[in-house]
Amino acid sequence: MKKDQRVIQMRMRVLEHAKKIGNVRATCNYFGVAKSSFYRWKSGYDKAGEAGLANKPCIAKSHRSQISQEVVDRVL
Repeated sequence: MKKDQRVIQMRMRVLEHAKKIGNVRATCNYFGVAKSSFYRWKSGYDKAGEAGLANKPCIAKSHRSQISQEVVDRVL
């Protein structure tokens, strides 16, 4: 099993446990997870299903303030 699948599976267990007992705070304490993480996972799951539980890259591939290639070429 790949690491991504293990992460998704663990997060699914947390979400299912919260649904089963009906108490987010108790679930987060039991699994040692922050409530903000729980709600981020829940939001991702609500929007995209299990794919929404996967880890996402922390930075964008392109930045708004990135210098254009033309300027870089002139400087070099």
